[in-house]
Amino acid sequence: MDEVGEREGRGYTVNLPFPFRTPDKVYLKAFDQIVIPITQQYKPELVLVSVGFDGYYADPVGALSLSVHIYAKDFLQNFELGISILQWKTRGNFGGRIPS
Repeated sequence: MDEVGEREGRGYTVNLPFPFRTPDKVYLKAFDQIVIPITQQYKPELVLVSVGFDGYYADPVGALSLSVHIYAKDFLQNFELGISILQWKTRGNFGGRIPS
């Protein structure tokens, strides 16, 4: 984890790189051991989640090997911490940009 924010925002960003074909078990372990504790400690008022499906095992451009259960259960339900979640679901590849 070397991407943790810059200047005044240092420590407010967490980027978790995963190896090629990371399975559910490894992904969930990182989520449970890193993301949830940080969220519980920081207590954000709002979490923005850009939900794409590149991590899905059958996605032709994805590098992970995640099942549909990650998206339905553990990705969003773990945020039962009394915070709001703004979810933007993509329906295609926009090159990392939010289309207008």
